[in-house]
Amino acid sequence: MRSGEVVLNNLYSQTQLQVSFGINMVALHHGQPKIMNLKDIIAAFVRHRREVVTRRTIFELRKARDRAHILEALAVALANIDPIIELIRHAPTPAEAKTALVLIRGSWATLPRCSNVLATMLRVRNGWSQSSACVMVCTT
Repeated sequence: MRSGEVVLNNLYSQTQLQVSFGINMVALHHGQPKIMNLKDIIAAFVRHRREVVTRRTIFELRKARDRAHILEALAVALANIDPIIELIRHAPTPAEAKTALVLIRGSWATLPRCSNVLATMLRVRNGWSQSSACVMVCTT
């Protein structure tokens, strides 16, 4: 046997090292150092993970709702593609086209929606077919 194994076997046979192992668990709890037992450490970790997952889920939900808001506008715009293309053609600048979209399209036309619709319709105007626009709306 090597000397390290002899020392380890002596520790196991002459102490409680194999049965229990004592440690000081000091953690920051509300900004203050505190000695905590295993139950307190696990409870604090679970609270922390719950808060992290909740925040992440709320963020992802907000992002998905914003995306749905834009996709609804694109679906409405796709259903009324001819008047919107006509409006874009007659507008001297994209900013005026966006303002005109907000004014004439009614309650669904918010500025983020109109910006997205305008960008999409300009792509359609530049040579994409209506089916290509539909594929783009459905996949984004």
